Amino acid sequence: PSLLKVAEPTIRGAWEKLETLVGAEDAIELCERCPNVLSAPGPTMTGSLEALQVLFGPEVAVALVVKNPAVLKAPRDTVQGAWEVLENVLGHSEALRAVQNNPDLLRAPGYTVKGAWDNLVEILGEQSSFEVVRQSPGVLNSPKDTMVGSWKVLKKLFGENKAEELIKKNPTVLKAPSKTAMDAYDALAEALGSESHALAVIERSPGMLRVSSDRVMHVRSELEKRVGAETAENILRASPSAFKLASDTLDSWIMRVTVGGSSHTPTVRGKKSKPMGKKQHSTTNVHKKGFMRNTN
Repeated sequence: PSLLKVAEPTIRGAWEKLETLVGAEDAIELCERCPNVLSAPGPTMTGSLEALQVLFGPEVAVALVVKNPAVLKAPRDTVQGAWEVLENVLGHSEALRAVQNNPDLLRAPGYTVKGAWDNLVEILGEQSSFEVVRQSPGVLNSPKDTMVGSWKVLKKLFGENKAEELIKKNPTVLKAPSKTAMDAYDALAEALGSESHALAVIERSPGMLRVSSDRVMHVRSELEKRVGAETAENILRASPSAFKLASDTLDSWIMRVTVGGSSHTPTVRGKKSKPMGKKQHSTTNVHKKGFMRNTN
């Protein structure tokens, strides 16, 4: 829908540049994957491409565009600044590896990349930071304040040593703003029936702290309608990845685990859970439980 607001000459100019760079067939595929690349002004695309070619050579430049066409939306100065910082903190070979793995790094201002790197080193030390970036270079796109906030949340929930382990397990957890992370924790504690179950799920999959609390409560609510509160809790404890499912996929998953029984549905035992009332489905009411809200 955002392309409807873009002037026709801009779209046409962007298309012509892509077609010239990779050919019509590949240009179509790139636009299908990243339609917003067509909103990039001509001078921006030209500057970005020229910077890529100077820094990496024509062949690598094309490969970066093919991997992530959105890199052409980054102004020349942004591309050059991001690369300068990456090369300075990681060294040429590691920086090139990171960019080839995730060209989106070149869309982040140099100060963002430098701030993210400095935070990683402060938390994990230099060697572990290299390993984390090698595993997930996109973590360097995370603003400093976001990383500091998510680190505080992890320390509060798990303690410093375990928090470090979870970052190494899934570095992208540092891309979750502190409020998002705490809201997700609160919602998981409500949806799964206890704080201990929420912590266990986050320990298994730290990326759960990036899932919106609204999404968590929606999944729990939809499943509870079909199977009741207690069974919904047990199913979600066993299959917490359901919280990340898209709406159309969620519907089919609920059908699969509820219609005719499922081998993935655990046996229900113990004290019966109280069903969530309508008011509990909102994140506002989840937060009233106050699960460790202070992240200072």
